[in-house]
Amino acid sequence: MGKAILERGMNVITYEGPGQPTVRRKENLGFIHEWEKVVTPVVDYLLTRPEVDPKSIGLLGYSFGGMLAPRAAAFEHRLAPVFAVDGVYEFASVV
Repeated sequence: MGKAILERGMNVITYEGPGQPTVRRKENLGFIHEWEKVVTPVVDYLLTRPEVDPKSIGLLGYSFGGMLAPRAAAFEHRLAPVFAVDGVYEFASVV
């Protein structure tokens, strides 16, 4: 998805938050439910970049990220649009 977005002239940043594989292995940081605490610093960073349009910062979450992205957007109001792809529909089923 990121490559397709780049090919259309838009910017892309990818990251892993607490509990994601690389962060868990290298930083020993476990998962947090408050995903807005993860997304807000990423948005803050993007706003320091001159090539980023502050009104065009979106968020895309796949799988479990498809559940976390809308939660982050509920708190981080600088995002537009937000895409949830294959999100978890019943949280109790994954706990």
